[in-house]
Amino acid sequence: MRDGGGKHISTRGIFLLSVFVHLCWVSIACPQPQSEINSIRIATPSWENVTKKDGTGLYFDILHKVYDPLQITIAYKIVPWKRAMLMLEHREADALPGGYFVPKDQASDIFPRYPIGGETLCVLSKKGKISEWKGQQSIAGKRIVWIRDYNFHKFLDVQVRWWEIDHEYQGWKLVDIGRVDFYMDNLNFLNRYIRAKTIDRDQYDIHIVVQKALYLRFADTPRSRQLIERYDSIMPSLIETGELKKLFEKWGFPYPSFAPRVDD
Repeated sequence: MRDGGGKHISTRGIFLLSVFVHLCWVSIACPQPQSEINSIRIATPSWENVTKKDGTGLYFDILHKVYDPLQITIAYKIVPWKRAMLMLEHREADALPGGYFVPKDQASDIFPRYPIGGETLCVLSKKGKISEWKGQQSIAGKRIVWIRDYNFHKFLDVQVRWWEIDHEYQGWKLVDIGRVDFYMDNLNFLNRYIRAKTIDRDQYDIHIVVQKALYLRFADTPRSRQLIERYDSIMPSLIETGELKKLFEKWGFPYPSFAPRVDD
């Protein structure tokens, strides 16, 4: 084939030219990868007033506050904790809310700078089991149970004899019959169980062991890094305007510290 000036244009040249034009068109017409994210995939257990099965709760409200203005929808699956962790590992989910921060040299997941909530970890015992509470020293060497995969031993400064259980009612029962000294769990969950089962609170002691910040735990992917960037860029304004505090009040939770994490 020849052009109007009589110069020869080879078939190979036409092909290369068409490829070049196509690539230029794609680079203009297609959005950058950052703008392609239109959803965040959440895997989480169902926690009362935190992550309810109907997609409501404290954490879901926070996620909507962060991502709705960016036109990023919240897609979620309610699954047990262990299944949620596996979904992160297999990249079937972007994030799991309510996880503890783990340094990057010890975990395959990544975390934003700002937490999504806080947790007060307590031990439950029969009334009078401990005559004088001396903090964690009071549980040193004692028999303690907690829910499977919660790994509370990592946050203790003392050695304890610990076992894992599958359901919270097992922890209460083991304490009642004296098989263990303590059942360890989140203070909110202990209070929820007391209300739900109309338990006589005066028959038990509850002591605070440690307080921890809770984070969105993300799979380590480029997509997650963009979602984290957006989360960390919006959380400060939610804190400063008081919007975040209102959400905690709405769902009946104490407002924790939202200082950004500085350690990696």
